[in-house]
Amino acid sequence: MKNFTLLILLTGSLSFAQNCKYHINETDDFTNEKILETKGVSITKADLISTGIGTGASVRAKARKVDNTRYLVFRLTSYEMFVINEGGIIMLKSISGEVIKLKFNKTVVSDFSDSGGTTIWTAISSATMDDATFNKLENAEIEKVRWYTDEGYLERDAKKKQFGNIAGILKCIK
Repeated sequence: MKNFTLLILLTGSLSFAQNCKYHINETDDFTNEKILETKGVSITKADLISTGIGTGASVRAKARKVDNTRYLVFRLTSYEMFVINEGGIIMLKSISGEVIKLKFNKTVVSDFSDSGGTTIWTAISSATMDDATFNKLENAEIEKVRWYTDEGYLERDAKKKQFGNIAGILKCIK
């Protein structure tokens, strides 16, 4: 009976681990810090047609944990150049109406790339999460994202199938 119970517990933990896809899962040779970073997931997607700033905006995120410090690493895109400032805000609105605010850790100027004749501007920046914020996001379904730039803000709605993507990657760094 003990073996059967152990098998059930291990099966549950193994099936959970199989849902986590890591970009980094290692211990640093110099600092002995355990580093976990998930692969990126879409939080919002850009519209196919650009009619101005914001319509081409999209958000992807990775969860990162270095020892006991947790981060969300955002990949933000737009059809217009933008700058996010250190201490700038990104807000995540859940389907329950709760707005969760995170602060960017550094200033980043978006960089451009050419995608089939269209210029796409991208910035990658992280935001540290305290335990309270992590606990809120771990169970939240995010329906909308807004991030502030040097020109104002960009805002995108998530598609229903993306609502749980942040919660899913956070479970991988718990």
